[in-house]
Amino acid sequence: MRFLKKMIKEKQKSLLYIANARIPTEKAHGIQIMKMCEAFSEAGLDVELVFPYRKNFLKEDPFKYYNVGQKFKLKQVFSIDSALLGETVRFYLQYISFTLSSFFYALFHKTDYIYSRSELPLFLLSFIKKNLCWEIHTKNKTWIARATAKRVKKIVVISGGLREFLINQGVSSEKIIVAHDGVDLKEFDIKKSKEELREELGLPQDKKIVGYVGKMSGVGESKGVEGIIEAFSLLNKKNENTVLMLVGVNENEKREIDSLLHKFNVNKKSCILIGHILHIDVPKYLKVANVLVMNYSSSEHFFSPLKLFEYMASGVPIVTSDVENIREVLDEHDACFVKISDPKSLANNLNKVLLDSQYAQSLSKSARKKVEKYTWNERVLKISSVF
Repeated sequence: MRFLKKMIKEKQKSLLYIANARIPTEKAHGIQIMKMCEAFSEAGLDVELVFPYRKNFLKEDPFKYYNVGQKFKLKQVFSIDSALLGETVRFYLQYISFTLSSFFYALFHKTDYIYSRSELPLFLLSFIKKNLCWEIHTKNKTWIARATAKRVKKIVVISGGLREFLINQGVSSEKIIVAHDGVDLKEFDIKKSKEELREELGLPQDKKIVGYVGKMSGVGESKGVEGIIEAFSLLNKKNENTVLMLVGVNENEKREIDSLLHKFNVNKKSCILIGHILHIDVPKYLKVANVLVMNYSSSEHFFSPLKLFEYMASGVPIVTSDVENIREVLDEHDACFVKISDPKSLANNLNKVLLDSQYAQSLSKSARKKVEKYTWNERVLKISSVF
């Protein structure tokens, strides 16, 4: 980070981050956006985050909600967000109105760099502005995506799979930077023991906890919670001293989970359901677990889940589906890999980690050491070729 600060020391450079997102939001992209803005500002840039006026049930101050230092500016711009409209009309009207608002704001706002996860504002700005960087998290085959990819200066992708996808779409490999997501290690510097944290959170001391933090689905894709519950039903028959802890589920998901518990004949007393929590409390819930699980039903995943890096930072062993994007970060020294869509394999390997403390400690120690390369500041350092 030193060379980046030295480079901009003589005249502080500025960066405008355009994000079409509710801020704050309970979704993971809000964490990523705010943490990246903080990291950019810590690198010495004068950062301003531009986001839309949206209806928001979260009233907390964004900096406090995300445990982020107030080192950059927030700017809300106009967008149309009416619940009276149909879902599809509401989506497009909000997207277009924010695109135009952010475009005109950036057009008349003097800044050295413009960074965004939204392609349409960047496409419009590309006819007038330079030094544009587009961060991509999903496959996008639309004409506007292809046009934007050709016109921006740099593209940041969160996995090697997305890089290959873009190259196959005709994008030059030289403008693509692979930068997996990251984590704030300071948040995991908790002095309390596992037992003290369990007492604080009202969790059982005499049980082995299998933990999962996140929603049941995201961007229209399942997060594999049904498979986790099915695997736990098999595990619980072998090891009755276990409980499943699902953290961050909403009310609708709780009803679905109750149905799955009934389907797989899991005693409700063996499943701890915890609703939405502040992001600052996530490390506590991770650290109380004996094993943390990720379960994906397809190898066709191109994302870089935030939970992966938070799991690694927690110091708790990880059991995960054997998918390519996870393999880009972890290997057998860092996590226990299981077959995709195989609840029996998942149950057996969860049991293995719970019973073999030496193996579990080896996994968690290796993952914790490796995650030091995946902080938000390290990610900004990797992206610094944009500057």
